[in-house]
Amino acid sequence: MHLSGMAAALLRQEEEGLADIPFPNRFALIVEAQWLEQRNRRIARLVCQVSFRFPASIENIEWQGKHGITRNDVLRLADASFFA
Repeated sequence: MHLSGMAAALLRQEEEGLADIPFPNRFALIVEAQWLEQRNRRIARLVCQVSFRFPASIENIEWQGKHGITRNDVLRLADASFFA
């Protein structure tokens, strides 16, 4: 088993001094870190494998401004900064 996420989370907990947190809570954090690492690796692998016909990103969209939405509005929506 490749549990590098769990090992890194355990070391991070020791460095941050989280030893006073009850073990079940610490273990839940470690398991979550492992799950997130696996999910992120899977997403990175799928992004590398995908073959789109055209390279695209939000920043490359050409805006005419006909609908009253500016480029900055869309970029703000894309990075979810409206939640902050």
